[in-house]
Amino acid sequence: MTQKMEGFDGVLNQVGTFGRFQGLVLFCMTIQAFLSWHHLSAVFLAAVPPHWCKVDDLDESGWTLEQIRNFSIPKSARAGSPYAWEPCSYYDFNYTQILTESGSSFETAFSSTFTSGDDDGTTLPVKECVTEWNWDRSVYNSTVVSQFNLVCHRRLLVGTIQGTYMGGVLIGSLFFGSLSDQILGRRRSALISLFVSLFGGFGSGLVTSYQLFLLFRFILAAGVAGSYQNCYVLMLEYANPAARASLGLLGQLSFALGYMMLAVLGYFFRSWEDFQLVSTGIGLALISYYWILPESARWLLHRGDYDAAYKTLSYVAKINRKLIPEKEKLIQIFHQHHNGENNPSVSTNNESKLNARHANKLCSILLVSVDNYWKLLKTREIRKRTLLIWSLFIIVDLVYYGVVFDSATLTNDPFLLVFLAGLMEVPAYTLVIPCLTILGRKPTVIGTFTLTAVCSFIVAYTPAEYELIRVAVSMSGKLFITTCFAVLYLLGAELFPTSTRTTGLASAVIFGRLGSILAPFIVDLVKTSYRDLPNIIFGLVSVAAGLLSLLLPETKDSEMFDEITELEKNGNNNPPVSVQIKLNSGLDIGSAVDEKSRTESNGGLSGTSNYVIHNSP
Repeated sequence: MTQKMEGFDGVLNQVGTFGRFQGLVLFCMTIQAFLSWHHLSAVFLAAVPPHWCKVDDLDESGWTLEQIRNFSIPKSARAGSPYAWEPCSYYDFNYTQILTESGSSFETAFSSTFTSGDDDGTTLPVKECVTEWNWDRSVYNSTVVSQFNLVCHRRLLVGTIQGTYMGGVLIGSLFFGSLSDQILGRRRSALISLFVSLFGGFGSGLVTSYQLFLLFRFILAAGVAGSYQNCYVLMLEYANPAARASLGLLGQLSFALGYMMLAVLGYFFRSWEDFQLVSTGIGLALISYYWILPESARWLLHRGDYDAAYKTLSYVAKINRKLIPEKEKLIQIFHQHHNGENNPSVSTNNESKLNARHANKLCSILLVSVDNYWKLLKTREIRKRTLLIWSLFIIVDLVYYGVVFDSATLTNDPFLLVFLAGLMEVPAYTLVIPCLTILGRKPTVIGTFTLTAVCSFIVAYTPAEYELIRVAVSMSGKLFITTCFAVLYLLGAELFPTSTRTTGLASAVIFGRLGSILAPFIVDLVKTSYRDLPNIIFGLVSVAAGLLSLLLPETKDSEMFDEITELEKNGNNNPPVSVQIKLNSGLDIGSAVDEKSRTESNGGLSGTSNYVIHNSP
């Protein structure tokens, strides 16, 4: 079976499908590492160093900090450690009197205060501290927690650091996703969200109150979400079906690189203000997008802006060292697939009128955004795809972040832990490419969910004394769920047509964040009932997700749709496509499909493309 290459993929084949330009776009996606690391920066920003109550009466004692702690802080037995200092209480002594009677001698004061019967301090009166603490600064010079005293009765506020950040991701995905599809396009949305992230990042490193820190982190997250998603979608829209899997997975390596580089930054910048400002400052490199990142020609053609699209395609052809055909020929190739469905006067007439009438009004932006999200549920096929991808994103986020949080005790070195966790993401993004090429998206998603479930159950039922086995299997589970995450992100972009692609992917990310917010509560709260109950839960939901994935359509080697109407007509039988170009004295067109039926379906347009499409074996 063969099929003629039409639509934008036919246009793309004229200007280069996998050349230097695609390498340039992949580079733009790779340096998203300088933004994506903010997703995990709370590992260091919100770290809770060992701490104990500050006793003001002992400040002038002349004792060392260790002596003050030994004298004033009770000892307590804690899970996982036979000995620890109580962080929220201190002995209720008359320290002024003790210093006077002992002549400020630590040995005299200690021996006269602690008798042999209460060496462990359990019989002595204690008092809660509520204002100041001393901090162990052997790992961190300062964190947001130590800066704003987010411990003891204020400990619940630590969770709001990542919680408000994820809230910003939700809003950024929602807002910039819809604007990208309907008004601004990929390039302008990526640039605007980049500057939003820089503003939020620098602001959060310069604030003097916890409330302002949360506000600027929220703004930072919204910008990061918008920039990452628009760059990712733009990259996929310049890839043909054969290259889409490779580019999609390699593009996500930016997250792994950011993950590992975050550990290096944390190691060298142990103060949270320095860490935040430096990590944001490096992101200034992305301003280069203004000069090197073009708009999506697919989006421009879909909007009917043929002059801008041709100019952009000329830029692509120049970088790929291709001779670009005349504009009329490219437009004809594009329209052969759509039969005018993408024409703004036909398919986006109402939106064009709305934008023309209210282009500078906020209500227009809101109305367009609501309308675009409503389209995801309006008709049967896109509704099925939307509900499926939402459900799978909730589960994959839940399991991914659950595994990350649950493995946080694998080592006492946080920098090494974060680096190794990021390193595990590299094979997850690269080794899966042959699976996607040979097996396809659907079997890979089902397989990785199943393997994740197997690893979770093995960890849950392996005795604690076999620590090495538990660690190895847990890391294997992280490898599989990371792979699944990457494939679902690629699939999330492929399932939706151009008119709602960024919106669809953004909505999936939004629902996924519900799982990432729920994950730490499962790890922290459920674990108190049974140590490995979280792993059992992660295994069960992974099995459920694997079964749910059976309903997914396969998008391997398929041309991406541009309109919802195309999706509703052909969504259940996406044709696999591979391209063979025949170059004779000119560009020859051939196809083994029924040309007559294709001509009729295209409103009488006969094939004038220059491609022969053959099914891959």
